[in-house]
Amino acid sequence: MTNIDIGFVIDDGYVKYCSVVIASILKNSKADETFTFHIINDGSITQESKNKLAQLKHIKDFEIKYYAQNKKLHHEQRNDTRADIPMVTNYRMMISSILKDIDKIIFMDADLIIVDSLSELWNTNIDNYYMACCPSTEEGASYYQRSLDIPDNYKYCNTGVMLANLKLWRQNHIEDLLFEKEKKYRGIYKYYDQCIFNITLYDKILYLNQKFNFRPAVWDNKKALSKFHKDKNNPVIIHWASPYKPWNNKNVKHFDDYKKYTKLTPFYNDFKELYKELNKNARKELVQNLFSIKNQTHKFKKYKVITLAGVKIKIHKKSKLEKLLARKYDPNLSLDDKKYIIEHQFEQAVGYKPNIDNPKSFNEKLQWLKLYNEDPLLTKCADKYLVRDYVKEKIGEEYLIPLLGVWDSPDEIDFDKLPEQFVLKVNWGSGQNIIVKDKSKLDIKEAKAKLKEWLKPHSNHYYFGFEWCYKNIQPKIIAEKYIEQIDGNLLDYKIFCNNGNPSFLFVGIDRHKDLKFNFYDLDFNLLPFKQHYDVSNKKIPKPECFQEMLNVAKKLSKDFLHARIDLFLIGNKIYFGEITFYHFNGLEAFEPVEWDYKLGEMLTLPASQNGGGGQGSVPDSIQN
Repeated sequence: MTNIDIGFVIDDGYVKYCSVVIASILKNSKADETFTFHIINDGSITQESKNKLAQLKHIKDFEIKYYAQNKKLHHEQRNDTRADIPMVTNYRMMISSILKDIDKIIFMDADLIIVDSLSELWNTNIDNYYMACCPSTEEGASYYQRSLDIPDNYKYCNTGVMLANLKLWRQNHIEDLLFEKEKKYRGIYKYYDQCIFNITLYDKILYLNQKFNFRPAVWDNKKALSKFHKDKNNPVIIHWASPYKPWNNKNVKHFDDYKKYTKLTPFYNDFKELYKELNKNARKELVQNLFSIKNQTHKFKKYKVITLAGVKIKIHKKSKLEKLLARKYDPNLSLDDKKYIIEHQFEQAVGYKPNIDNPKSFNEKLQWLKLYNEDPLLTKCADKYLVRDYVKEKIGEEYLIPLLGVWDSPDEIDFDKLPEQFVLKVNWGSGQNIIVKDKSKLDIKEAKAKLKEWLKPHSNHYYFGFEWCYKNIQPKIIAEKYIEQIDGNLLDYKIFCNNGNPSFLFVGIDRHKDLKFNFYDLDFNLLPFKQHYDVSNKKIPKPECFQEMLNVAKKLSKDFLHARIDLFLIGNKIYFGEITFYHFNGLEAFEPVEWDYKLGEMLTLPASQNGGGGQGSVPDSIQN
């Protein structure tokens, strides 16, 4: 017997649709196939719904497990909300930690049916891949390919059906990488979790035959249809990956097939009510097709569609934001244009409209610094290579992690001369690191491909939110010694300094497991707020050398209006990490929001240049 693990992420509103998927799987399974269904949810699924799903055993016996999550969604402030996509789908980025005992699983959306056995898909070898899924053939896939900067030799994929190698995810801390990307791209583009999977894992995805995720967009795309016509005749999975579902539109392809499987579920009466409503809507549409005015989005462009006597006229006018985002790499983009983009990014990501020219909150003041503080020293100290000279001059070379090499191209690296453990990073990015704990397991070809991509001009972190300090950095690759504590953890102390004085800090905890951030004042009292990550309940003792850490931060920040000084602590030995000038790009909400303004009071900007805020006092504990 072969047991197949299948996963869903749904809320109670989607249980009836999930029941159709399960019914179709059971109905078309082979005699030697058994199934365990893993349903991740937000705790909303009722006992009545669970009892109804259990009734599907009249088709074939199976096991079902529920995983109710209380953890706050990392991505819940996403700006891509569609009525047909429940928020809980974002738990898909957390499946490797939620399903900690499962090594391989087929994850599916709930808007599809299975019309043949899943054995071939389940038996696909993905030992060397993070997942297997189908390349997207929809119109607009090339847009995402370009916007996400996925290299041309890879493909943007539809992750509504994916065979996931959760064992490899856990080994390589993929969940952390997914949320690092989510944090980086939030507020810039309207992404679904699918885009986060693609930009994070594109170079380790095995491409499946389209029959395992055959979508209406393929039928509507003549070029794609000619390429995949054989799959059209022999699909295994039919997936309505668009706002038009077989429960809200009778005109979708294979509507009758879907209806057939609803009859096998205990929710069939619910579906009959939906079908009655569809018939009413069909009559309304007949009238609207004669005369109507509608807003429509096609190929990611907004149109006003006017219908007169059945003739449709499309009128499109690009918004100012659309035009400016298309020019984000333009070196001649004006200050006002950048400000316009930043204001929209900010409101989408942080949740309120910023006043950049008279900033009060901490996040607003970071936007002011991006636009108006063009100090050349920022460029030197944001450069992870050149900053070493600055650190050596200010506090001494003994605080630097040993440098193993610096190169202009990955082809210059002699990996044989590097030790068994090291860290590769590019000098102008954020999160663009390759941590090597065992060189014998390093895929050098893959590492070089990543480094080459990270060195391309479009990878300059400046373009993700106009963080000025990165703009003029000359890209390089550096290798540093790998460091970690005895227990394998590495605490990361990030000290925020305003006008040359430390003000507060946070500590990064469980970096390679389930990253948490705890914020502290300068007496190491836990502060009652959080930002993006949850707060750890672990008791973090005040370091014995905390005073020295504050003094180091004070010396390194003396030349700047604002800087975050990142330090590592190994035993009682302090190591310099980096200097960050725009914490989280200034695009991450504080909870509760009043702390955004309390922290903003600690930073004084030049009043002569529209700066605002109060001057933070210098704590007596910090030595001059």
